[in-house]
Amino acid sequence: MLNMKNITVRYGKVEVLHEISLDVSDSTVETLIGHNGAGKTTVIRTISGQNRPTSGEIWYQGQRIDGLKPHKIVKLGISQVPEGRRVFPHMSVMENLLLGAYKEKKGGIISNTLEEVFDHFPRLKERQKQQAGSLSGGEQQMLATARALMSQPRLLLMDEPTLGLAPIVIEEVKQIIETIRSKGVTILLVEQNASMALRLANHAYVLEVGRVVLDGDSRDLLESEHVKKAYLGA
Repeated sequence: MLNMKNITVRYGKVEVLHEISLDVSDSTVETLIGHNGAGKTTVIRTISGQNRPTSGEIWYQGQRIDGLKPHKIVKLGISQVPEGRRVFPHMSVMENLLLGAYKEKKGGIISNTLEEVFDHFPRLKERQKQQAGSLSGGEQQMLATARALMSQPRLLLMDEPTLGLAPIVIEEVKQIIETIRSKGVTILLVEQNASMALRLANHAYVLEVGRVVLDGDSRDLLESEHVKKAYLGA
């Protein structure tokens, strides 16, 4: 579905990604794990068009997308759930959701998508008139995810969805990811909670200082001595 070939990204003169290559298969959960500053968010931002690579190529369903503007990438079927949720706090839950459907012009399709989203997130339906900024952290994460789903993506980029959440809410986020996968949406998950990510994903990449140092079946990486020592607290 998605192929990154030898992607290099610079912030000014600093090279933050060094010839990264990833393959994301259809209808899977793929994860990127790594410490702070490893370049995980930069990978997500580069796929979604917020960063321009200085070299390399990104292909999505047979079409080259590096260099496209973010709104065109959304129209192709890629949506992002940003790190830190980034809901619009002074707008209602419903207004946030409708912003996620900006590319769709047909009211009937928007209404149907809203119903699907509310089936996934009944709490948001109860709070649809409430200001987004007054929601709990977990509810804001639900809203950020639901907003991304309003564009009916085939590939969902999730950047640190459990960051700053209580353990009981993290369990809810895991269930949300599993539900989205069950609907056939492919997920690229960036996550510091390596244990959770590896148990959720089919395939994993380990990113260190802008380079992929390991990749393979997630269950195999759970048994890797390097992963155990560096990310699982062994």
